[in-house]
Amino acid sequence: MARNVIGLMIGMAGAFFLYWTLQSVNQLLAPAPEELTMDDVQGMKEYYNSIPRIVHMVVLASHALGALLAGFLAAKIGEYPNPLLPYTIGGFLMLMAIIRMIVVPLPVWFMITDVIVHIPCALVGYRLGWAKIKNGA
Repeated sequence: MARNVIGLMIGMAGAFFLYWTLQSVNQLLAPAPEELTMDDVQGMKEYYNSIPRIVHMVVLASHALGALLAGFLAAKIGEYPNPLLPYTIGGFLMLMAIIRMIVVPLPVWFMITDVIVHIPCALVGYRLGWAKIKNGA
């Protein structure tokens, strides 16, 4: 049980590190205007609607890869196959994405895709981790 909790925490830390790393690239591709603040909802909406789609795609890729990595690490560190772990990881990451969508006005296509991506990617990562364990890797 303790190893499963540790695997969950390390998986989440890995996901957030990957998010941060990939999204730091976005700050180079489309830096936010210096005068833009989180209090300026209309300015945030205009900024997010004006940036190139590739920037949104990098964010989606970071969320998908982060969930995949978190599931993989949870499988590698956990004691036994526990199907609750990838659902917990994916659900928590999805909840964080929903909270971000409430705070930051984003395009609708992005919000729909972002909600969908977390749980399946966490499941795939978890299965990849257990497949490696079963095969002796």
